[in-house]
Amino acid sequence: MGRSQKGESSKELERQVRSTLLNDIKQKISLLRESGISESEIASLFYVERPLPLLIVGKDNRIFLGDKRNEVHLEPLVKAIYLLFLKHPEGIVFKSLPDYRKELTSLYDKVTLNPVFNHGDMVKYL
Repeated sequence: MGRSQKGESSKELERQVRSTLLNDIKQKISLLRESGISESEIASLFYVERPLPLLIVGKDNRIFLGDKRNEVHLEPLVKAIYLLFLKHPEGIVFKSLPDYRKELTSLYDKVTLNPVFNHGDMVKYL
């Protein structure tokens, strides 16, 4: 048998194994359903919790993500809003966003490093 044929027979064997495993899983799921296990319990068997990647906000308000510390680039207003929500993990009701105008303005100034900003321009977004 040549290399090409060995590779093809190996791939065929892998397909057969996968097919057999999938059929076994389907049968076991059917048995679980028949025994009264709920769909949410069955679905939870397939849920794999993945840890969130590391998020670092530097003193200069640069945002880094992951162990490799890849920088996340955002437009200044988007970054300011993102930082505002990070500072309030309890959440902010959208219609209450104007209550956070001063804090958001301060964050925007820090992000842009431009304290001479016409804050009236931001009001239209709030």
